[in-house]
Amino acid sequence: MHGNIQGYDVVGGLHLAYDLEDEEDRADYSVTAKIRDIQLDICHREPENFMIFFTTPHGTEGEFYMDVDWTVYDALHCSVIYKTSTQGYTKRRTPNQEGLMLMFSDAFEMAAHNLGTDQPFFDLVVNGVKPQKEKGGSLSALKEASRPSRFDSLEKVALQQTGFSTEPFTKNIDHKRKVAVLVQKFGHGSGFFITQQGHILTNAHLVGDGLRTRIVTANKEKSLVAEVLRVDRSRDVALLRLEDIPEDLEIVTLPLRTDWPDVGEDVYALGAPKDYRILQDTVTKGIVSAHRRDMRFEGVRQNFIQADVEIHKGSDGGALIDKNGNIVAMAVGSKTAPEDIAMGLNYFIPIEEVLEALDIRIGSKARD
Repeated sequence: MHGNIQGYDVVGGLHLAYDLEDEEDRADYSVTAKIRDIQLDICHREPENFMIFFTTPHGTEGEFYMDVDWTVYDALHCSVIYKTSTQGYTKRRTPNQEGLMLMFSDAFEMAAHNLGTDQPFFDLVVNGVKPQKEKGGSLSALKEASRPSRFDSLEKVALQQTGFSTEPFTKNIDHKRKVAVLVQKFGHGSGFFITQQGHILTNAHLVGDGLRTRIVTANKEKSLVAEVLRVDRSRDVALLRLEDIPEDLEIVTLPLRTDWPDVGEDVYALGAPKDYRILQDTVTKGIVSAHRRDMRFEGVRQNFIQADVEIHKGSDGGALIDKNGNIVAMAVGSKTAPEDIAMGLNYFIPIEEVLEALDIRIGSKARD
């Protein structure tokens, strides 16, 4: 379903003409149902032929009751935020060959409708009132704002950069890789800090149509919420900004190098491939394999830096870093030859084009 149902903005739907994953990323909450109890009193009638062209109604009729437990999951904070139960009931007096399934659907539909009329659920999803446990375990409502956009999406973002790094990236690497973040909602990807004010670059496909996403900093130190400021879907890039920055959070940024690294140069990829629970902050090494200008990629001609440094699903949005610790590009996708899984054909968006697509300037030039 999709649209405004009982006052709720429900995402998803087969009628959508665009990527369903992008649409689903708008959601801050997911709701699951567990049918705890079913009671039914049914009668199945076989057909009786009185005449050649007349048959009595046949199939299943009766009463159907179910008890459903609902759980609301907060995707931004990775936690269960509310639980409740509702009931559904239906009665069918006319036999139907699909009567049992119809009664099940009717009862579940009533239970879902009753969830929609549950005041704490409505206050949570529509009004931003989050249940909070008090002493003794009882639930009370803590009123929050309806969470409009905190930042101006057109805000100026100018990076004051004095020069490039000449120190090997591998020196003090544990500190430098704190530039990386995990971008997570219902799936996950990578990103990296570019300002001390909490601006983050990542791929557009990782945030979809969402207004906010969850950010986990290096070493799983902090779990925070970032607002999506700007998105360029054609270039698959997005600019985020942390809503709140804890006083004890150390934000690390690295210089951005806008000229293309030479073919054969050593480069490092930084991200969270595959299983982020154990592989966050992974560093891999390779070389620049080629400069791909005006290359057709997913139906569009664009420029890419090709490198053989290994990246995998989850590394998208992460930084490509030169041997001196300067960010030169952003990971966008990987292709691996099926006959040789060790041969990485990975593509990266030059950082200059990432900045241009998102209207970010290095130095004093910025949006007027």
